[in-house]
Amino acid sequence: MKQTLTRRMARLLAAVAIGGAASMLLTAPAKAGPDGADGLCSSGELCLYRLLAGGERVDYYYPDFDFTDDNYWYLTGSIWAQSYLTVNNTASRAENRDVTCSAVLWQLVGGSGTSVVMYPGMRISDMADVGFDFDNKASAVTWRCP
Repeated sequence: MKQTLTRRMARLLAAVAIGGAASMLLTAPAKAGPDGADGLCSSGELCLYRLLAGGERVDYYYPDFDFTDDNYWYLTGSIWAQSYLTVNNTASRAENRDVTCSAVLWQLVGGSGTSVVMYPGMRISDMADVGFDFDNKASAVTWRCP
């Protein structure tokens, strides 16, 4: 129930933000990673992997309209740490670990261009097969919840 309310609030805030997304992207300070990211790729999150075989990854629970200011996480010993590698256009595979909501990956920053809907539990084993133009491998994510 709490997750559903949180998702609904996130969707409402995302809808309000879409209208001013361009101006927000130009003025927002850079951040190290998406809100709530910790590299664990827990249930309820979208997980993007930098390499087909795994390695660095990043997790999303909230909409994010700009991957250019997000960094991957990597395992160092038993601790997840942030990498210097940027997420924008570099994801090789994806996994939607949410059981009720669909993640929508967008080709361009701001949530525009071609999109692919990742239904609950869906995996994309190779982002090259998604069909984004010019080797653009996802620049934003939004969520669709029932």
